[in-house]
Amino acid sequence: MSNRIMIRRAEKEDVRQIAEILVEDWKKAYRGIMDSGFLDAMSVDDRYEIEIKRYQEYIVAADGDEILGYAWLE
Repeated sequence: MSNRIMIRRAEKEDVRQIAEILVEDWKKAYRGIMDSGFLDAMSVDDRYEIEIKRYQEYIVAADGDEILGYAWLE
């Protein structure tokens, strides 16, 4: 980490990392609350296909090419 975190609009190249963060966060945050079968079935590839269609609606916190987090702009 370079300690130069930038907040910017998401780009198409960010979508894979957004999908990875989203799936990991859901599996951690909702375990024991939501059906485990649903959470276990979540995949980055499936999420990527959803997020690639709407990535322009996100802002990201980025350190170089690494996406640290994202927020939805609605």
